[in-house]
Amino acid sequence: MQHRVVGSHSAAIGAAVRLLMAQQQLSTPELARQLSIDRTALWRSLSGRRPFPLDELAAIANFLGRRASEVLVMAESIEEAGFSPCQPPTESAS
Repeated sequence: MQHRVVGSHSAAIGAAVRLLMAQQQLSTPELARQLSIDRTALWRSLSGRRPFPLDELAAIANFLGRRASEVLVMAESIEEAGFSPCQPPTESAS
């Protein structure tokens, strides 16, 4: 059984990860490829439609040079501000 981040926070966590990805000019397909994560599942997590499995969030955070706890703090700030830094990603192949 995979442990998942609470679903009600999924959109904010996805927004935090997307923000970090944008800072590094990293696309969803490239991140999925680098971490051997299913691209569709990653897209769904980034858009808040699927809770991040904790091991996946930790791997993504590490790849982006952060700790999972930092991503969660960013997500909390995004949620409290009622702000989404960008639109959910489109599911385009690169």
